[in-house]
Amino acid sequence: MKTDRLFSILYTAGMVLVLAGVIIHLSDISYAYLLVAIGLLPVIGIRIYNLSKSSSADHRKHMIHVMSSLALAAACVSIYYDTTHWVVFILIFVVLDLYISFRGLKG
Repeated sequence: MKTDRLFSILYTAGMVLVLAGVIIHLSDISYAYLLVAIGLLPVIGIRIYNLSKSSSADHRKHMIHVMSSLALAAACVSIYYDTTHWVVFILIFVVLDLYISFRGLKG
């Protein structure tokens, strides 16, 4: 139970860093991609861990979570190269996570 609490805190901190990085990027600060990249580490790690521990009923949904976090990683790369494609990758991330939030996980 202690591990779940730690993962929850790390996941929340990672998402806050990703959000802060995106907001800072909108302010045209050049090192915003670092915040996004640091925030991505726990997010991708926890999602891959959840995929490895998932039941067969939830395996596909956890795979969608991993794919959406990879879209977030692509957004980080796009922010690094200063292109406008990061918006599309963030949109893909949001749509996939919204889909999974309505589908729910069985256990």
